[in-house]
Amino acid sequence: MEKENKVFIKGKLNKNYNKGQVVVFKDAEISISEGNIYHVTSASKKGKSSLLRILSNVEYNDLYTLGFFVKTEDISYMPPQLFYYRYMTVSDYIEFHADINIKLLKRDLLEVVEQFKLDLKCPIIELSIREQMLLNLFICLSQEKKLYVIDEPFMSIESFDIAPLKALISKRFDSTKAIIIATEHPSIMQGLTTERLTIQDPSLIVSQSGGDADV
Repeated sequence: MEKENKVFIKGKLNKNYNKGQVVVFKDAEISISEGNIYHVTSASKKGKSSLLRILSNVEYNDLYTLGFFVKTEDISYMPPQLFYYRYMTVSDYIEFHADINIKLLKRDLLEVVEQFKLDLKCPIIELSIREQMLLNLFICLSQEKKLYVIDEPFMSIESFDIAPLKALISKRFDSTKAIIIATEHPSIMQGLTTERLTIQDPSLIVSQSGGDADV
């Protein structure tokens, strides 16, 4: 008998900004289950980042219409930009996250930092945008969590980064986990995702099984 995937998040999204003047979601159904890598897509400024913040519990749904069946401490979130103190080197940043997160797999993190040739002694402020985005993604993926929520991980990367980054994401994934990736680069997602979530309007998120699998 085939095992049924555990549901992590299920319900209706409701999110307004500017005291209700901007409606991002209104009773939009969504379901996130283990064993899937989701690709979130939409037209520009249609709620991708808002969706990811809600699904990672960084930002709350406006109404009690969304159920979380995964603990917040089992969610790893990558925001669309790296936040750091100006004094920090790459090494400082890694130590900071190691201190605040007991689920950080420091050895894995150091290995991938070396693989992508990031200088541990370099001040983060001197890193290129590409290097900052890589570090941001590495911190997110180098944690032993159940749900990974990743916002635009492929911005400013080079073509030679794509294959090893997809391999890194696949390595972290297994049937007990889920990964959600929002990106406007669907060609990069080919062969990686199992389901595509398309935000069509505030009340409709279309789920397409098969995601962006290679044809």
